[in-house]
Amino acid sequence: MRVPLSKIKEIVCNKYNIDPSRLFMKGRKRDVVIARQAFAYLAYSINNELGYNKLGEYMNLNHATVIHASKQVQGFMEFDKFYRAEISELYEECLKHSIEKIKIEEFNIKLVGGLVNKLLNCKNNIQLKEILQIYINKL
Repeated sequence: MRVPLSKIKEIVCNKYNIDPSRLFMKGRKRDVVIARQAFAYLAYSINNELGYNKLGEYMNLNHATVIHASKQVQGFMEFDKFYRAEISELYEECLKHSIEKIKIEEFNIKLVGGLVNKLLNCKNNIQLKEILQIYINKL
């Protein structure tokens, strides 16, 4: 599944109360570092086809820094169940915004909308049955 990086950034910044413009700035302020590491881990975990180089470009960081950030999160998750729960919660929130899920939902809305229109124009039970069978087959 793919989730737009801008959406992951928004979710992480909201969770950690960080201004999005600060997330990728150079610096070692603890609150920003924690959010930046969470972003790197989530972005790579969800969109691993990007690779560390592309993710580093997006974050304006070296790919090695992105790898280090991801490993830091993995290490913290092994020993801190609260942090693991926090990252899992962020992960689930991000997946709600996957591109594939949005496309499926848009398709379903169009499909249902078309079905409702045809049902409203239906003249008899035989026609109704035929229309429903066509839409059942599309699902």
